[in-house]
Amino acid sequence: LYLCSAEPTTVAQANNTLSLATKTNVTIGAATDSTGVRRVTVAIFSDGVVDNTGTATHWAIVNGAGDTLLATGTLASSIALTSGNTFTLNAININLAKPPVAV
Repeated sequence: LYLCSAEPTTVAQANNTLSLATKTNVTIGAATDSTGVRRVTVAIFSDGVVDNTGTATHWAIVNGAGDTLLATGTLASSIALTSGNTFTLNAININLAKPPVAV
């Protein structure tokens, strides 16, 4: 998971150009049904690493190989980050489209 200074649209932006902080091995819960969507939740954590000083406004998740941008979103509120510190992030809900029902 990366905290970014703007919303990335590519892996390179997420893990390089716009990246301010990282957290490896985030815990993502199983998909559950919610009103009209499927939802997964990224668990709260407090041991993310700040790599660059700046203001984070978005998050991005890439796959383990680091070659696919899986999801992005806007943080509930921006986070001022200072290089060398750690950061805490509250749980993030990611809504997925429900697959169509087979008839």
